[in-house]
Amino acid sequence: MKCSKETLFLFSIVDYILDKRNAVTGRKCFSSSDFYKLSPKKNFNKFKAICEEKIIDFADFNAFMDKIGDVFVNAVRGDIKSSRKSQSYIETLAQSVDGVISPFDEEFPSIYSTVKKVSDFPFLLFYKGDISLLKKLENNVAVIGVLNPEEEIVNRETKVVRKLVEGGMNIVSGLARGCDTVAHKVCLEERGKTIAILPTPLYQIYPSENKKLACEIVEKGGLLISEYYNKSSGRFEANKRFISRDRLQAMFAKAILLSASYRMGEGDSGSRHAMAKAEEYSLFRAMLYNHELDRNNPQFGLNQDLYIEGKVNILTQSILDAMMKYSVQEQKMVQNFLR
Repeated sequence: MKCSKETLFLFSIVDYILDKRNAVTGRKCFSSSDFYKLSPKKNFNKFKAICEEKIIDFADFNAFMDKIGDVFVNAVRGDIKSSRKSQSYIETLAQSVDGVISPFDEEFPSIYSTVKKVSDFPFLLFYKGDISLLKKLENNVAVIGVLNPEEEIVNRETKVVRKLVEGGMNIVSGLARGCDTVAHKVCLEERGKTIAILPTPLYQIYPSENKKLACEIVEKGGLLISEYYNKSSGRFEANKRFISRDRLQAMFAKAILLSASYRMGEGDSGSRHAMAKAEEYSLFRAMLYNHELDRNNPQFGLNQDLYIEGKVNILTQSILDAMMKYSVQEQKMVQNFLR
């Protein structure tokens, strides 16, 4: 498992709990906002010094970090059981991912300058597959939609995804049932590269019926990625993770295509969250929609609302060409900082 010493330190800080609270923040968790507040310039030495000041027993923390590091190393060697005192979910994590990256690593992806909320910025990413795909934002297009698309929607989406792949685009989606699954599968069929962003740890592929698809994505040069290394504590946290995943689908693409989605209150709402974030980040937004044919179909409810607002492009060949050529100014997250 690949993990730099800087990222290992950060991961250990995140997971170091005393009396059910994070030892650095004093709260139940260590968040993205905490990281960027403690390390606004992504300077590791300053971040480490601040954390050390907040940790009461640094010898105990070092032992804790060494234990995690040992698990990560042994995972590469195939001898994970040699670390007897390690926590079981860390062992499971180490066996299920190729690596973990943070803003202290050169592999960490660029983030658009249009992402303004610190709480939106990721700070730990667990991956399996080709992590370099996240650095190629100009080639990434997100494709999203309902969990139970009608056959006609599947056919329309399939044609568009094929054209995107033919145009050299990587397909980003969420590995969910329905439109996400169609996007990933068609991309693979066309010998393209696809990125699946999960709301669960990579050892807990969701939905479970897509485990085989997840393996195929990696085997064919794609990427699985998640912000999470442990399971959610309950339904409320799980729902929050789905919404957080939706923002990353927009953040790791230059454009987003909505196949079809119910309007708010009428069905699954992941597409609504992703489209809202894409607008916030000033990405190119397009959707499948024919007002004469689709306006009475509830699976196009969100599409119809967006059509009425007039803010999203209705997909045509010229719009598709424009989407593939579109470029958004990037803000480099990792550059010229001291380790």
